[in-house]
Amino acid sequence: MTPSEQAAASCFFNALLREWPHYEIEPHHLAISDGTHTLRIPYRHLSHAGRHRLNGPLRLDDYEIGFGEALAWVLRHPDLLALSTPAKAKALKARVLDSLANLRHSLDAQPNLDRPFRQVLDFIDSEAALLIGHSIHPCPKAREGFSSEDTRRYAPEYAAAFPLCWYRVAKTHVSFSAGADLEPQALIDQLLPDNPWQDQIDATHLIIPCHPYQHRHWQTDPALKELRHSGALTYLGQADSHWRATSSVRSIWHPERPWMLKFSLSVRLTNSLRHLQPSEFYRGAVLHQVLNSRPLAEFAARFPQFQFLQEPMGLGIVDDAGQLLPQTLMLWRDNPFVGDAAHQVEMLATLLQDDPRTGVSRLAQRLLQTANPSPRVRAWFTAFLQVAMEPLLIAQADYGLLFGAHQQNILLQLDDDLMPTRAWFRDCQGTGYTALATKCYGPELGQLVERSDNLIPEEMGVRLLGYYLIVNATFNVIASLAGAGLGDERDYLSQLRDFLVDLRAQGVRDSALLDYLLESPDLWAKGNFLCAFQAINENTMADPLSLYHPMPNPIADL
Repeated sequence: MTPSEQAAASCFFNALLREWPHYEIEPHHLAISDGTHTLRIPYRHLSHAGRHRLNGPLRLDDYEIGFGEALAWVLRHPDLLALSTPAKAKALKARVLDSLANLRHSLDAQPNLDRPFRQVLDFIDSEAALLIGHSIHPCPKAREGFSSEDTRRYAPEYAAAFPLCWYRVAKTHVSFSAGADLEPQALIDQLLPDNPWQDQIDATHLIIPCHPYQHRHWQTDPALKELRHSGALTYLGQADSHWRATSSVRSIWHPERPWMLKFSLSVRLTNSLRHLQPSEFYRGAVLHQVLNSRPLAEFAARFPQFQFLQEPMGLGIVDDAGQLLPQTLMLWRDNPFVGDAAHQVEMLATLLQDDPRTGVSRLAQRLLQTANPSPRVRAWFTAFLQVAMEPLLIAQADYGLLFGAHQQNILLQLDDDLMPTRAWFRDCQGTGYTALATKCYGPELGQLVERSDNLIPEEMGVRLLGYYLIVNATFNVIASLAGAGLGDERDYLSQLRDFLVDLRAQGVRDSALLDYLLESPDLWAKGNFLCAFQAINENTMADPLSLYHPMPNPIADL
């Protein structure tokens, strides 16, 4: 298989086999049979932590086949088809092949593949280096709605800079969510210091940014057409061509501005149409007040090496009936990664991404370049737990805060010895609160949390957080290191267990998550394969846990 096929096959089969364990383990192969034929998938490392290091060639019975043929055969498997429909299987096949094509093109566009996997990166280069995407997803690079030209202009792996589009809008048709200490106009002004349309701002109008891709959709949107016709919304033009996409595509960064921006984009990426929802629009403003309260000042003092990238303001257009239009929503996000502060700030997903040429992760390759990598690897894992995992676990256990800290939402700053020294969490869309939060923050903030539409029941909270922090993030660190021969998985799992036991022994206000991680025979994991196979839009699900499935907990019996 080519490197792009190898990478696509690894993501696809890791997702499939986690959720649909209808396979046999043979020496050097995983075997899927339909009763007549058998597909064999070679492996280099089988993981207790849940992400296997797979390799080629694939074989159907006695014949070597490509990933496309294996994909078609698997999606015709009668036991798998029983979980969906032939039409949805056909649609998934198209999305997987689209993802493969995008992956192939992005790999071909790299002038030097050693750079994303072996060389020093800064923040935006690390974002652009996520060439493969979610390592346990059937179609991690599918982008429904993007043309090939859109992909080259707006996808992060092409590292293209672009301007924002700007509109004049009547204040009667704008809605803000903002922390009480913020002035919305000031935050808008900070995006465009040299404003060519200053004369368009007055007592009844302001100017707002729009992603250039979404700008095209605004031209044909019926609700926005009415506003343009009435004069409430007017397109002004483009300005400042230095914005670049981060790994999520719809969040963008500027090398000099104090804010990143997160937009609604009318594109389907992985499991969702990427429109911000009205409830998400307000979460950042609520969290801004919580994080600036007295209880969280205590948290900041306990963990000075850890920060949250806050999203203190949201902006959206409302129609003539006063309804917020999700396709227009945008959020302001902290941008501390300017100048030297961006040096060696890396997204965890990029660090854990496997090199499609070798199957060895960037993290492992970087550590293998150092002198005496074996002791350094154990020290790296210890630092990762202390710098990134402990603050996120204590945020839940002592402050009632739930953060969807999967690999893409955890940023690490590495020192010259590659040790993690600082960490950030981003994406307020993936935050919630437990009942403990309503007791921690006093009556006023407690009531605000209750109204925020993300007060999470205990069982749901521990399952979701257990997935993001442990299954998605920490287990993938373990699989990436052990899969490269840098230590034994069971040793890392034992170290993780000891770390969790020590945290619980220190005494916490709410031990539910730690109890679950240490004692539950199963952990719940997101079903990315079946979500894609059944064509579910994750963003609008009434019950997110219905996407989840149990997997054996590898630390429960250590």
